[in-house]
Amino acid sequence: TRLPRPEEIFGDGALILDNLELRPETSHNANLGITLSATLDDVGSVDATVTAFLRETANLIVLFSNDIFFNFFNVFGARSLGVEVSGKWTSPEELFTISGNTTYIDLRNTSGDGAFGDFEGDRVPNRPYLFANAAARLQLVETLGEDRISVDWNSRFVGEFFRSWESAGRQDLKQTVSRQIQHSLALTYELALWPNQFTLSTEVQNLSNASIFDFFGVQRPGRAFFAKATMSL
Repeated sequence: TRLPRPEEIFGDGALILDNLELRPETSHNANLGITLSATLDDVGSVDATVTAFLRETANLIVLFSNDIFFNFFNVFGARSLGVEVSGKWTSPEELFTISGNTTYIDLRNTSGDGAFGDFEGDRVPNRPYLFANAAARLQLVETLGEDRISVDWNSRFVGEFFRSWESAGRQDLKQTVSRQIQHSLALTYELALWPNQFTLSTEVQNLSNASIFDFFGVQRPGRAFFAKATMSL
């Protein structure tokens, strides 16, 4: 059981309106996963996981928009079927690491009643159903005494999805959130100053300055640069 959060019931006083009739969300869940791990001296360590899951939900709490304001409503019944595949390889001495995961979620309205009963069988809108992440890391240990230098590359993919119920309106005029691919690059330097440690990190997000959007099609910032310095005492 998941109780509604305050902003889901009362809104935020700005763009999210209140819904005092919002009900708690309840679900029955099942998961089945298989994990394989192996470590070889000459190759490194390999981990792979496959997980399948089922969610049967009553009164699913969903945020809807009319392009001006937002409201949380209950979808009386929803079923989510999905599978996630992930893997990771780490080289000997943890010099190099590659990891990735892919998730497919089929979340559909299963209720023929209520305000959304006409859309029975449709995917719940504003929620991507296919996404993936990949990462690579190069780490140099003890390059200068106890210092560490690491370079991280991250990529994120989100498939195209509808902004409204897929069976409503003309298919050739329906609004969608386009497929998105985003990359980021980070450089971290850890300097051991016994008994303290100093860390300097820089990161470039959305390296290719691609057009990326949130779940409602609102555009997010483009390429951005960040720098952070910390010291543990």
